[in-house]
Amino acid sequence: MHTHPPLPLSGRTAVITGVSRRQGIGFAIARRLGGMGANLFLQHHVPHDEAQPWGADSIPELVRDLQTSLPDGVRVEHAGIDLAPAAGAAELIQRAQSALGHLDILCCNHAKSGSDGGLLDMTPENLDAHWQVNTRSTLLATRYFAEQHDGREGGRVVA
Repeated sequence: MHTHPPLPLSGRTAVITGVSRRQGIGFAIARRLGGMGANLFLQHHVPHDEAQPWGADSIPELVRDLQTSLPDGVRVEHAGIDLAPAAGAAELIQRAQSALGHLDILCCNHAKSGSDGGLLDMTPENLDAHWQVNTRSTLLATRYFAEQHDGREGGRVVA
């Protein structure tokens, strides 16, 4: 009888943002961490991808494809969350905790694409839109992630 080594992330939970396309980096990260045994909470924001030249994937199909590649017992939860509003990062961590409990890994893979350009195209509104999603939400999600550790060691953040 062959015994399989334990999965290194078994019993851990990872939150991964920006998982909305099977051809995207977020999907690859999710497949890798899930393949190592981590339960997954995936954030997506389909309206962003729909506005891009590459378009949007079907989230139910994306989740189904991901689940078929993962070891038995790995849980996958997901939510469409807009990270641009000030409350978006808190919603991300709250919904992930509600779905899967304690969070061990936060991978901030999301980014606002488009509506940028050369220096002469920059406006305060364009810059604010990028900073809200790409910077503020990442820092706040990291803060809320750290708070749920409540002084305990552990936890990893990748941004």
